[in-house]
Order: sequence, then structure tokens, then C-alpha cells
Amino acid sequence: MSFKACIISNTETFFKRIKSFFEDCDYLDKNIKEIDNTLTDEENCNILSQCQLLLVPPRYTPLSDLVVQHVKDLIDRNKLACVFFRGMNSSLTKHLGYLNNDGYVDFGNTSSFQINYNIFLQQIELTNSSYLKTFLEEYGNEIKEFYENVKPEEITKIPTKIAPMGSFCTGIRFEHLSQPEKWIFLATSFIYKQLRYSILIHKENKVLFNHWYAKERMASKFTKDLTNTMVKYLLFDHKKKKEEIKEKLRVRMHDFKLIDIDVILLE
Repeated sequence: MSFKACIISNTETFFKRIKSFFEDCDYLDKNIKEIDNTLTDEENCNILSQCQLLLVPPRYTPLSDLVVQHVKDLIDRNKLACVFFRGMNSSLTKHLGYLNNDGYVDFGNTSSFQINYNIFLQQIELTNSSYLKTFLEEYGNEIKEFYENVKPEEITKIPTKIAPMGSFCTGIRFEHLSQPEKWIFLATSFIYKQLRYSILIHKENKVLFNHWYAKERMASKFTKDLTNTMVKYLLFDHKKKKEEIKEKLRVRMHDFKLIDIDVILLE
């Protein structure tokens, strides 16, 4: 299956690196559409409605309130997945209600980047994601062995195989999240001896904060594989599996004549 993607455009290197990376992904249509404030609201909304994935670079010229509301509506209806690569002031991170500050997403030091191995396992059990399984088959033993023996705040050098590329990664402060209980924290980092969250997936919406945000080129196989894994999980498994589980429960309840009971999945 090939998904259609769009990206908020600008002239910065961040945007160019992100677009270039995803143009080479086999699960996306290579013709990645661009939206920005040079197009009319109708044009931007039409592009968004035709796509299943929105890529949001760190900086861009703000979109109109109408287009932002259309993005929110599509995400809430499970029609659009959204991947943030950090976020600067007045970005969608704020306008969509995910952050309680001005939208700025801080950063962490990749020398302290740590994948939460146990959370990965929990998500595999919950969704049966083949993408998360494949990733852990290649990197899991090394990740688990290394992080079980080193405190994250004391990490100074990560083994080459699992080292992210570049000096910095996404690093969200816990207190900047509007509703932290609605997020799954898959990776962390430290900077200035402060804990930051580097990979986050929303529990209800198809929304991802990715660790790599294109400050440097993505030359590490680990970073490429991790980014692709998280985006494919978002597109293929994140919401779909939960709906399948709910439907199975509804069928089972119907068989027991409990047809008036609604199904709510608790995280």
C-alpha cells in the first residue's frame, strides 16, 4: 500500500532534508505535495484531504486558522496522520493543543538518547505490530543489554549500531505537554542534566514526535530504520489495531446479548 503525503514547505534545509528522505520511502507516493501560505485556503485544504500523512518541519510560515482547523478535523476523524520534527514558536504543536507553551519544542543530546525497551514490548503486545517486531529483532538485544547497565543521565557514548546521527534530537519537556497522560513515551534524552522525551506517540490520534528533526543529514542506518519504523507503525498499526480489538469485543458482547454496552479501551 502506498500512502499519499504532504509537507508544510519552506526554503530551509530542515524542510529539504525531510522531504528528500520521505521521497525515497517505499510506503509513500513519491510525489509529496507541498502546502504553505502562498496557496489559497481551499487549495491547502484540498491537498490535505487527499493525503494520509502530514509532515511538519521545525519551522515554516504559519498557516491560516481555517487550514489549521481542517488539519485538526482530519486528525480527529482518523483520516490524517501527523509527524512533527520538533516545532518552533506558533507551530501546529500549539494550535492543535498538544503543547501548552507557545509551540516551541526543545532538544536533547543524542549522546544520552535512550529507547524505552519495555514500552516497545508493550506496544508490540497491544498492536501485534510487525514493524516494531522487525525493529527489535535487529536492534533489541543491543539496546536492552546496553541500557540495562547504564543510567541514562550517565550515558556519554552509545554503541555505533544504535547511535542516532548528529548532535541533537527532539527533546520535549514533560511540563510542556498539555495532556501528558495521552502520550506514549518511546525514547528519552538528557540535556543540561534535564530529562527530555524524544519519541512520543499520541494514544488517541495518529500523531508522532520524531527523534530526528533534520538538523543534520540522516546518515545512520539506525536512525533511518527507527524513523521508518515509527512512521509505518503510525500509518499501519497504531489506530487500526485498536479499532479491530474494539470490534471483536463488540461482536463478543453481541453474542452474549450485551448489545447496549459501549466498548472503551483503557490504556
